[in-house]
Amino acid sequence: MENNKQERRRAVRIEKSLFVQYQDDINPDKWDMSGIKNFSEAGMSITTEKQFTSGVFLSLRLKLPSNPFDLFELKGRVVACTKRAVNDSCGSSLSGYTTQIEFLNATDQQKESIREYVNWFIGRQNSQKKEGGAK
Repeated sequence: MENNKQERRRAVRIEKSLFVQYQDDINPDKWDMSGIKNFSEAGMSITTEKQFTSGVFLSLRLKLPSNPFDLFELKGRVVACTKRAVNDSCGSSLSGYTTQIEFLNATDQQKESIREYVNWFIGRQNSQKKEGGAK
């Protein structure tokens, strides 16, 4: 189990609110939209209404703020899916699943674009922390 955890974290991840469209093989004509909890060049964690079993393949579409005209179309494999139960700020229960996905066919260019965005985002966060501490 420990080796799998290390394998999934082979790339730097960021927690950033972005959106992804996803589609499973069971409903090939239906695309769902989800929020990305975190992502890296190796994969992402998203919130889904449906529970997926490990090993299920998903088609994915996403855009990065740094490349708004490029649509990334990727294939992914579900590596884990866990039930979530969270209360929102109004006290309502939010249900669904946290689904972890490994990218299978990301091109070198797509990986590089994601890596550049992740590094830019981390650099921005670090500079904001420094500015906040200087005041």
